[in-house]
Amino acid sequence: KSAAQGKHLVEQILAFSRRQPQRKCALSLSDPVRDAKNLLRASLPPGIDIRATVVETPSRVLADPTSVHQVVMNLGTNGAHAMMGQGTLELSVESFYARDSFVRTHPALHEGEYTVLTVRDTGCGMDAALLERVFEPFFTTKAPGAGTGLGLAMVDSIMRAHDGAIYMESEVGRG
Repeated sequence: KSAAQGKHLVEQILAFSRRQPQRKCALSLSDPVRDAKNLLRASLPPGIDIRATVVETPSRVLADPTSVHQVVMNLGTNGAHAMMGQGTLELSVESFYARDSFVRTHPALHEGEYTVLTVRDTGCGMDAALLERVFEPFFTTKAPGAGTGLGLAMVDSIMRAHDGAIYMESEVGRG
């Protein structure tokens, strides 16, 4: 078991540190989100209700499908861990036009059309001090041996590589 955990950790570190170009193509986020939902349903405890709201729109993004799948899986798994086996995980995809006023408060973005992937959970939530650190590599709130702290760092890295951004909101007791 320790060897398997070590192998998984090394694979995550290698994936995180690679600076290889990804295989980006024009795609709708709907398909990878549906696929990830099905995989999450098969792998998460039955006490977690998974809901997906995927608005079919003609807008497509230039993205690596495997990376998109990894983003949804990492966010979904993190949300499930925060719910400790009981709660609701919501996935949604929608189009969004970022106007100048929005962009001024979200400096990683520029004015224009975006596709927004939202992952929401009913977990324990986080305070402001934790929120400041969640995207740091190797930062984890899990017990020793229960997590590597690479999941959200990888999500952040993938989003930046796709000229996107990730924003997290949380309140203690509200997910």
